[in-house]
Amino acid sequence: MNIRDRIEALLSHLNRGVYERETAIQLALLTAIAGESIFMLGAPGVAKSLVARRLKLAFKDARAFEYLMSRFSTPDEIFGPVSISKLKNEDKYERIVSGYLPAADVVFLDEIWKAGPSIQNALLTVLNEKIYRNGDREERVPIKGIISASNELPSRGEGLEALWDRFLVRILVEGIQERGHFEDMICMVQEAGSVGPDPSLQISAEEYAECSTLIDMVSVGADILQVIHTIRYYIQQYNEKQEDPSRVLYISDRRWRKIIRLLRASAYLNGRDAVDLMDCFLIQYCIWDGPDQISQTKQFVIDAISRNGYKLDLDLEDIKESIREIRQEVIQETRTKVMVLVEELELMQIGVGINAYKIKGFSQWGQDSYMREEDYNSLDIKQATRIALYNSRGRSLDSSYGGSRSFGCLREDKGKINVDGNTYELEMETKEREQTVMRCPHRAIVDNWDKVCAEMQGKLKEAHEQIDNYRLRDLHHVRTNLFVSPDFAPYVETCLDQLKKEIGGLEVEVKRIQYSYHNIKPGAVVSSGVKDEEQ
Repeated sequence: MNIRDRIEALLSHLNRGVYERETAIQLALLTAIAGESIFMLGAPGVAKSLVARRLKLAFKDARAFEYLMSRFSTPDEIFGPVSISKLKNEDKYERIVSGYLPAADVVFLDEIWKAGPSIQNALLTVLNEKIYRNGDREERVPIKGIISASNELPSRGEGLEALWDRFLVRILVEGIQERGHFEDMICMVQEAGSVGPDPSLQISAEEYAECSTLIDMVSVGADILQVIHTIRYYIQQYNEKQEDPSRVLYISDRRWRKIIRLLRASAYLNGRDAVDLMDCFLIQYCIWDGPDQISQTKQFVIDAISRNGYKLDLDLEDIKESIREIRQEVIQETRTKVMVLVEELELMQIGVGINAYKIKGFSQWGQDSYMREEDYNSLDIKQATRIALYNSRGRSLDSSYGGSRSFGCLREDKGKINVDGNTYELEMETKEREQTVMRCPHRAIVDNWDKVCAEMQGKLKEAHEQIDNYRLRDLHHVRTNLFVSPDFAPYVETCLDQLKKEIGGLEVEVKRIQYSYHNIKPGAVVSSGVKDEEQ
């Protein structure tokens, strides 16, 4: 049985009869194998101690130590009593550690922040270096996993920052939410899963040491490091916005190093020799300082992974350049400029600085009539507009009678207007204009374009297939990570989805170019005022 199958079976046993604590048990096992510690924040009675008892079952012949801290707790109760015989006969101050924390494989410390300074200081070395100073000698402790719990966070300004930093993984444990799970739990006669799993699944001391060596051999790629850098940048931006110093997130260099080892452990236990992006979601449990920051730090991780997701080694720049080149060739070969005679409205100047159009056949009292350019441009084709008309001197018609008269005007076909129900033409002029018209390219050129387009389509199809095959072959594991919910899988595929969308857009563009030169109407005028593409 390979390591992944073994850990999966082990987790299945540890979670038996436990409701909505899968994540806590998964993370507890992961941190223990990685040689790190986990802190659980939650109210009394939410099965925090149960997680520690289950974790003990994961290790062969494991010894456990549990203790509920109080401000009256003494080092003797945690680390063992002083040996009277050693003190009397050899004048040595030494503790009897058997049955106490220094001799345990799995440790559960409840309400840890209530312990006194002497206990907390001793725990610092145990947590970080797995060493306990017993009298005048240092003893390496066999501890694999230390689980601490409390219904509160350490108070600021009381010197607990160093101890808090030692707990790499932090998890919020709440009461059972799902109705069915709650009913099953309260009706359960006895605790299931309290019996150890098959011995073949349990991890021996030798295997634990071997795991530690193999974990260090797991590689960390540049994409993973970029995710780390991105998260650090988000944290920096977040901290700069905080007015309250107590809300600033601080992740020490030591902590980042431990985070990387946690990711390595996850990769190894999942049967891989390299950290992947799904492993990176574990970072969300390592960087918050308060429950109100959990949602924000989780989003940091999601955004960083989405931005730096799987991109593959697809270089689309050559295809993009080919598209730009053939598009420009098509424009040059299918368009030509010609001089043509066109009929346009003749714009005249009347009076002082008034631009207007002459209305043919419409006169008032022997005066030619004109419509101002701006009035003509404002005309509707359905709704008549009341406007004034003017004579050649720029004076409003009927001004001699003490006021101007308005006329109901509509715009009709080009060069025609309707005035008070009658149609009139506007004065036109013939001008020579340069126009761009369509022309059919030579057949040999079209054949060459088809060949180039076919090559591009083939490359784009291969890119599509590469993405699809990668999803099936190399990304199957994103939804089977032993320590990360498959709900996070879509985020690691974001870049792939964007890449696939980009490829689809290029395919559409190639087809559009092909359609443009295969469906030319010779002599068709290119719309005036429309700028040629890529010019």
